[in-house]
Amino acid sequence: MPNCRLLIADDEPDIADIVSAVAEDLGYEVTYIQEGSQVASRVEVLDPAVIVLDLRMPGTDGVQILSELAERGCTARIVLMSGMDQRTINSVESLGKEKRLDIVGALNKPMHPDDIESMLSPLLNAQPTVSKAKEDVALTQNSIYGPSVFFSPQQPIREDASIQRAALELAWQFDDGSVLGGEDLFQWTLEQKISKCALSIVLREALEQWKALGDNNASLQLVLPLHPALLEDSTIFSLISETAQHYQFPQHNLIVETSESGIYNSDSTAIECLSRLRIAGFQTAFITQSNADDLLTMIDKLPLDEIVVDMSFLSDDASLSSNMELEFTYSSLTSLAHRKQIDTSARGVVTSDIAAFVERCRFHWAEGTQLAQRVPVGELVSFYSQTRN
Repeated sequence: MPNCRLLIADDEPDIADIVSAVAEDLGYEVTYIQEGSQVASRVEVLDPAVIVLDLRMPGTDGVQILSELAERGCTARIVLMSGMDQRTINSVESLGKEKRLDIVGALNKPMHPDDIESMLSPLLNAQPTVSKAKEDVALTQNSIYGPSVFFSPQQPIREDASIQRAALELAWQFDDGSVLGGEDLFQWTLEQKISKCALSIVLREALEQWKALGDNNASLQLVLPLHPALLEDSTIFSLISETAQHYQFPQHNLIVETSESGIYNSDSTAIECLSRLRIAGFQTAFITQSNADDLLTMIDKLPLDEIVVDMSFLSDDASLSSNMELEFTYSSLTSLAHRKQIDTSARGVVTSDIAAFVERCRFHWAEGTQLAQRVPVGELVSFYSQTRN
């Protein structure tokens, strides 16, 4: 029998009653809890297909609940609920997806029963998506245990198509076959006191492959993700610059990418490090979930060469092709950035609608599974040769 169990986690009985009534009419078997501290344990026992999760609950908040669900390998589809602003909801969605949870969308309180039905109906009896964690295992199961470096090709939209770009990523496979990546991996490397070692592995392996390209490597740009916490370490500048010099890698071809929200929460050392990198000739990029007005303000306040916008929150937006207001917002951003000689890059291009939207908004670069799958960095030479031909 298909799994049609739905768990509602909300401390407002009136809201829960509405969601429950709609869900039961659709055919779900509904369970309701009010305490945030109980969510993870109930999920483990109930194994629901869908979780409707309020971000503000007694006992703990939605972000902590998502972290606990991720630690337990939750595969349920998760619908967020909140009366908070859209920026906060988008940020939590992004955090959940980064932890490889299947965040399918959000309901804004107060909501109409039709909105609840539109969200829950497509999820009934739907096949679960393959989690990113499982994809990671598939990509690394035949490789050497330990660290593996991958790169995700980026597609030029209004740049010279002869320029090649790839974002770097580290994954770590343990003896039991489990794999860590993204924020989870960074936190683990911090605990093990090997975060700079992990960064060095990514950079050195990528530059070794770049060097192997020989005369064909001049147009290749590499995007190096850097956690804001690392930027607070005064030795990071030397690590990056000295490694690039060792391989004779042109500084302007390395783009150091970090989180805009993390920079705002860090001390002045992070801005100092980024400024030094930029002065040395490296490029800097800020990935953000900010709204358009905040992005326009950010342009003149940070040492940046590129703004990176995560578009994955649009993956369930059925009106994307006709949302002229949203298209105008991002078109205005890319236009202003272009006038200020700042690139714009779109991440999370996971559907054809998002790919078309990003192209209409005239971003400079785009990255996501709709465009290209990531591949082991060891295959950089063969991949690059194929794309050149």
